[in-house]
Amino acid sequence: MIRKQLLLTIVFVVLTLVVFGVANAVSYTYYVTKSGDDGNGGSSKADAFLTIQKAIDMCDSDAELDTINVYRGTYHENLVFNAPTTTAHNNKHILLLGMGSHAACPVIDGGGNGPVITITGVQGDMADTITIKNFIVTNGYTTGDGAGIYIKGLESAENKQNKNIKLESLEVVGNKAGGRGGGLFTQCSTVTATDCCFHENIAGYSTGSGDGGGVFLSWPGGATGDIGNTFRDCTIFHNLADAGGGIGLAGDDNYSMIYNCLVRQNVIRDTDRGAGVDLDCTARAYLKNCTIADNYNIGDVTHSSDDDDVTWDTVPLHGSGDQHYDVYGLYYADNCPNCW
Repeated sequence: MIRKQLLLTIVFVVLTLVVFGVANAVSYTYYVTKSGDDGNGGSSKADAFLTIQKAIDMCDSDAELDTINVYRGTYHENLVFNAPTTTAHNNKHILLLGMGSHAACPVIDGGGNGPVITITGVQGDMADTITIKNFIVTNGYTTGDGAGIYIKGLESAENKQNKNIKLESLEVVGNKAGGRGGGLFTQCSTVTATDCCFHENIAGYSTGSGDGGGVFLSWPGGATGDIGNTFRDCTIFHNLADAGGGIGLAGDDNYSMIYNCLVRQNVIRDTDRGAGVDLDCTARAYLKNCTIADNYNIGDVTHSSDDDDVTWDTVPLHGSGDQHYDVYGLYYADNCPNCW
């Protein structure tokens, strides 16, 4: 009798999980093409949406993983994954995938109307898992932080941070921020970037006060002492900032891992900071198998629209010009030629 009751209990529990758990964990795939229409259902290439934002808005918060397939073309959009003052887009698990080879991948053009991609306002244990792969991200402009990609959790408390944000095979180019992070700005977030290229981005555009021309990392996710942001196989070159022409890091407990990356020919305005990688406050970085070289101070020449006059092909090579610190601040290096 007891064994029969136990068996019935197990069956009841399994059925409950199936009905209320697995049934809700549905995955959807949406399609976006330049010939699409936002009045379509988005369920196939023939029924595709016209805009990427429409597909993002259609994603289900209860889904296990929603995939958005975006086909070749230039999409003039400023994407928002999470509304900063509402929960309209919160807790979504999304793979945003550019179809085709990188030579033919889709372009997201911000049109100078703000950050090209914004991910904000996630909180709690159901924080988003968002992967963005195989796009060109360009022409973002903001007077604040993060012109190309802006990622910010609500605050530094661990349960109010963006987690599991993945950037893969992106080219982030030609973005201009009046503040920090011309190409990428992260705060209260845990971001993994793999095989990405950040180039010709500007921080402190027309203000002369902004760090992290290519990338700015601040207050990463996770508990104190945990690994925050991770960069693998990335190239960061020809970016401009007040400090940290390539990468700027700031904030207590900011512990970022940088593997197999090339940080080269980035330029800064500040004469006493790091031109390649700059670490402020108690930020820490672990660099392994990286090459960080030929990064330069060009002096106080760009506190206005002169930023537009920087020509990357005239940045001097190693051994000429006013070379400054390639890396400045607290960091740990392992097998990094020219990091010094």
